[in-house]
Formats: sequence, C-alpha cells, structure tokens
Amino acid sequence: MRRFTLPELIDRAKQALLSRAEGLHFFSGRFRNYEGKCLADATDPAAFDRLPELLLGHPAAGSSFDGEAWRPSRGETLCRSADLALEGKFNLLGLECLSFGCPVDWHLEPTSGRRSPLLHWKRLNSLDPSLTGDKKVVWELNRHQHLLALGRAFLQTGDDRYAAAVGEQIASWIRENPTKQGINWVSS
Repeated sequence: MRRFTLPELIDRAKQALLSRAEGLHFFSGRFRNYEGKCLADATDPAAFDRLPELLLGHPAAGSSFDGEAWRPSRGETLCRSADLALEGKFNLLGLECLSFGCPVDWHLEPTSGRRSPLLHWKRLNSLDPSLTGDKKVVWELNRHQHLLALGRAFLQTGDDRYAAAVGEQIASWIRENPTKQGINWVSS
C-alpha cells in the first residue's frame, strides 16, 4: 500500500463504498441487506448516520467480500481465525496453523524453519529453497489477507485486541521489510 498514491487510495475507497451502497440498493431509495430485507429508507436523513454501519455490515452482492463468510453463522470460525492471527499462527495454501511467531516473523518459512536473509532483493537467490524454504508460503502471509479477519472480528465483537493487532502487524511489517530488502520485495 505504500506505493499507492493518495488519489489511487481515495479512488479505491470510493469504488468500494459505491459498490456496497449499490448492493444495499441505496440508489433505489432503500438500504437492503443481501437477503433483500429493508434496513433503512434512504429518504430519511437519519439513515445517513447509519451508513457506515450498513456499509460495513452488509457487503454488496457480487462484491469480493460477499458470500458465506459474512453470514453470522460463520462468527465462530472468523474469531478462531482472528485468534490464531493474534498468536502468529495462520492457515495458508492448505497448510493449517503455521506458526510465524509472536510478533510475526515476516521472513520465516515455518514448514522448513528457514528464515530468508535481509539482502537487497536482487542479491537474494529466491529460487534456492535451501536459502528461503518454500517462498510461496512466506509471500502468502505477506499478502496480509488475515488483516481482514482481524478487522471483521473487531467489528463483530468490539474486542480492541483485534484492532490493535492490525495496527501492530502493519507497523511491524514496515519495520521488518525496509525498502527493497528481503524476500518480500522479490515478488509483488
């Protein structure tokens, strides 16, 4: 995200909000959830006060966040995933409960125990598994998809540990991955 320009970030945020608003049928005069239940009348000025809650709680149909994972019955699974992330453990590429440590070691490949050296990415031989282990596992963690689970767990439970973990892990990644240094700069 550091490479995104401010206008690009603003544009992406706008697109996401418009997509969610469309999924709530905002432009038809009613906010509806993915099941079609009317949540609020868009002509009521008070409905706009609830817009952030509506947009976060009910994603647009057809959006990349739509589907089973947003349904309340998945709450326990969501919190288990978020709790694992708090412990530095992640399910990646079909491998379960991989431990990257706490705080997370962004250069560790836990299946082999190898830790990639912090070299300029051009000097790092990422094709040598004796040096990096299975780099795909490392890269998958560094895609930060687990941050969504932490954020959603916070929204669902109000537990500040989840929100704090998001900030801590982003700050940790920035500290531990200086520009152009290490395995995580080899592949976008």
